[in-house]
Amino acid sequence: MSEETLDLCLIAEGTYPYVAGGVSGVVAQMINGMPDKKIGIFYIGSSAELAQKAVYPVPDHVTHIQKVFLFEGLGPNEKHRHWKANAARSEFYQRLGNFLQQTQNEQRDAAFAQLLDHFSALGDALTFEDFCEDDEAWEVICDAFKRYLPNVSFIDYFYTTRFMMLPLWILFRSLERTPKAHIYHSLCTGYAGVVAVEAARRNNARSIITEHGIYVKERISEISLATWIHEAREAYVTVDSDLGALKRLWIAKFRYLAEYSYRRCDALTTLYGGNRRMQEELGAPLNKSRIIPNGIDLGAFEPAYHRRRERLANAKPNVIGFVGRVVQIKDVKTLLRAMADVSARLPDARLVLMGPTGEEPEYFEECQKMAEQLKITSVIHFAGKQNLREALADIDVMVLTSISEGQPLVILEGFAVGIPCVSADVGSCRSLILGDSDEDRALGPAGDLTKVASPRQTANALVNLLSSPEKVQKYGENGRQRVTRFYQQADILGAYHSLYQEFMPTGASG
Repeated sequence: MSEETLDLCLIAEGTYPYVAGGVSGVVAQMINGMPDKKIGIFYIGSSAELAQKAVYPVPDHVTHIQKVFLFEGLGPNEKHRHWKANAARSEFYQRLGNFLQQTQNEQRDAAFAQLLDHFSALGDALTFEDFCEDDEAWEVICDAFKRYLPNVSFIDYFYTTRFMMLPLWILFRSLERTPKAHIYHSLCTGYAGVVAVEAARRNNARSIITEHGIYVKERISEISLATWIHEAREAYVTVDSDLGALKRLWIAKFRYLAEYSYRRCDALTTLYGGNRRMQEELGAPLNKSRIIPNGIDLGAFEPAYHRRRERLANAKPNVIGFVGRVVQIKDVKTLLRAMADVSARLPDARLVLMGPTGEEPEYFEECQKMAEQLKITSVIHFAGKQNLREALADIDVMVLTSISEGQPLVILEGFAVGIPCVSADVGSCRSLILGDSDEDRALGPAGDLTKVASPRQTANALVNLLSSPEKVQKYGENGRQRVTRFYQQADILGAYHSLYQEFMPTGASG
């Protein structure tokens, strides 16, 4: 019996259904809104420990879930060494060297696809232990070193390339395990993007890539701050000095994976115009690109909206809400510093932080210690993950201090309940709060914007709002009108459904 062909295979890197967050919530919306389609999930994670239990209910029409973990280590077959010379292995190294020498996009992409095909055909005839020990592999690595990084410590370069290659090796081995589908839809570029375009190429299918945040930009931010990438001391001489060569090497890897995905996919979507412009700067063809924003089921938040209005009819606004993971990229420490300032000026103000705290436990512990040092433990509460359709009724003003965002679903959810937002000016937050078009901007502001990592600006904006119940009411209603006019979930699901129909073969169930 032949393998079932799914309508849609979603390639999820570190998101649904095992990790909570904005992107995961959007994926859950999409899946739940398409019960007529047979769907599979190809989940890419760091380790099995972080994907033991789904945090979102997985509906019955999701019939396949395939998991791949990039940092779990190698199986016993990959640790086996073939000592005899082999012509097929030699050809692989020739193809690898050819790929590394290409400078033109078309030739480079063709060489990369041929390299992946040959890698798959070799199977167990080429192991990672071979790659670490074969003389021909050594020659390719040395040639790349002389060509691109001759002034770097060779030892640092050597071990960096080994560590960079390992997750790619595991990923490319997993390509054979992608379920057959008519459409492969990746929720980012990076590792997931390559899986989508390669699975589509091998199965005569189509591929779509959606970026919420720009993957390369996010990786640059992480790599810039990374302490696990060894750099020479001089790389730290000044705050604004260029990144060291090994960090640039990591960035080049992720940038190429994104560029390859952009050029090879059939369609590319993102959330707003600013993202689209960044994709174009990274080489994305604009003729493939379209904008599909996030959307909200407004009716689901209607009870919270009315409860909040009744509460504020007889109470002064004083509750600040943060919704998100307690992780470095959300910059919770800036928020805590801002809250110390707010509390000094408005002693009755309270901060509720709603979201998972276990993803970066060391960072969460640092935040707890900071709250103690700032003497604000009595006015803040780490509430953990909450049912927002109920919890938002008790929030007066939302706040985001992230250093990077796409189009935060939580801002739209807050707007659905009539909650204004103070946000760092990242991603599409400016468009959400101030409007994205003349028609949109005519609705009026739905909050305030601040600079990134600015506790003082954040505190000033929060105090300004909480000190004016009329402004809290007006800004909140502006946000609710914005969601009603431009961010309805049904419209967004309709846009994705139309996109899938465009690429679905005639006669398929979708």
